[in-house]
Amino acid sequence: MTKVIADISGNHGGSLDKAIELIGAAADCGCDYAKFQYYHPRMMPDQEHRMLYDKLHVPGGWLQELFESAHRYGIPLFASIFDFWGVTELEGYCPPFFKIASPESTRLTNYDEIVGQIRRGTPIIFSAGEKDWPGICAKWGRAGDVLLFCPEGHPTPPDPNFPFYFEGLSDHCADLTNSILALERGVNWIERHIKLDDDCIDAAFSSNPKEMAELCRLAHG
Repeated sequence: MTKVIADISGNHGGSLDKAIELIGAAADCGCDYAKFQYYHPRMMPDQEHRMLYDKLHVPGGWLQELFESAHRYGIPLFASIFDFWGVTELEGYCPPFFKIASPESTRLTNYDEIVGQIRRGTPIIFSAGEKDWPGICAKWGRAGDVLLFCPEGHPTPPDPNFPFYFEGLSDHCADLTNSILALERGVNWIERHIKLDDDCIDAAFSSNPKEMAELCRLAHG
């Protein structure tokens, strides 16, 4: 059975209530995991996007309510992290994974330190494109780690040439085309952004609850 990860990304729009609603929607759709992105705006490398980061980051004060809500909805919750302090703050909530997104191995100066911090225990889900694959292949491979292919583009164009050496797909296609192609290739994991409606930052490559439920049906069937 293929596992489905619902990424709430910045689709919460800076609202804790909406973030909790997105986690609940992921659970209702049948997703196996929900995920958010945990970073401090001032520590992100591309400060030209600072105003957006300030608006859409998950404050540390949300963590307790997010994890309690996920527990109440019955869906495991974890996060993409962007610095070692995020690992330290999240460890107390016992997430099932940490996620390191595709560009981070090439743009984060402390990438090795972050991976080293995580490797004290919790498995890592890496996503990688063709450009950062060499930097990640040396880190991935501990028992429990997962490697997802992340094609370039947001939205990503449909592509039937899914690389054989990845375990799953981090999908940013406008619809389910690439996820379905990946399922046909027998992948074990699909990660896809979830939205409640189109009034959100990542609407162009996110699935609404109806579409996400269909993905779960196909993945679990």
